[in-house]
Amino acid sequence: MRYTNMSDLPEFVVNFLSANDYPDHGWYTIGVTSLIDSPRIRRLSLEQPDLLKDEVMRRVDSAIGSAVHTAVAKADNTGITEQRFSAKVKHGKRYIKISGQPDKVIGDVLYDIKTSKATSAIYGIKPHWIQQTNVYRWLLHRNDIDVNSIKIVAIYKDWSIGEKRRMENSGYTYPAEPISVINIPVWDMESTHDYVMGRVDAHMALELPECTFDERWARASKYAIQKGSKYRAERVLDTLEEAYEWADYNNIYLEGVVDGRSADIKGYYISRRPEVWARCANYCPVSEWCEQWNSFNTTPALPEE
Repeated sequence: MRYTNMSDLPEFVVNFLSANDYPDHGWYTIGVTSLIDSPRIRRLSLEQPDLLKDEVMRRVDSAIGSAVHTAVAKADNTGITEQRFSAKVKHGKRYIKISGQPDKVIGDVLYDIKTSKATSAIYGIKPHWIQQTNVYRWLLHRNDIDVNSIKIVAIYKDWSIGEKRRMENSGYTYPAEPISVINIPVWDMESTHDYVMGRVDAHMALELPECTFDERWARASKYAIQKGSKYRAERVLDTLEEAYEWADYNNIYLEGVVDGRSADIKGYYISRRPEVWARCANYCPVSEWCEQWNSFNTTPALPEE
């Protein structure tokens, strides 16, 4: 498959960015990464296998991650390294194959390698890391391999000592080193099986499900109180009522929001920040064919309250 915006790249770079080593993309085969993700994206991509508008910038991160995994696999062959496993579960009258390739198992420890931005550590362990690795553990169990501990080896591709000092001076957490090992909470096997079956139900539903708020990487509409030409808001609140209450408490007198703003004599104003679906707008490979996104994207903005 070839992607757009690659015409100026050497052929070997095109091949690098276009590589796909995951043979688990089918109507009745679901990869672990797809299983924990949006059923809508998976279904639409199956319907448009030759039309995915996956541009260069959308492939770079995944290509870097794949390159790191390949290098680790070549450097060390202890334990079980990047071996593909599968298990079948029954859904109605049909069996669905769950397929996955854990990075490494040594003894009773499952390791998963992640390349990530250093600032992501501010928000703690990513929920999909917990989901993915626990499903890998379930998959291994179904293949008579039991692990009792899960660890993420996080490689921070943009880590810098200067940024570490700046973040810590501002009161934020930042990884101490460019690589860290993170312990992942381990689910009991029965709960994991229930989770897997729930995800299979979602993916195999007759009616195409809509992406959830989290699957859209959405940010809800907010109301920002700003002053003059300052870029940073004085305060960002969930509702217009809360914004007015905060303004009143701070002796800021705003009569209403007109054309996006209404300034008081001190130069304060309230601006509405519309809801954003970041994944749909910038990263989803099938947004062009998604009725949910196209309906949202073409809907005129609501008038200010």
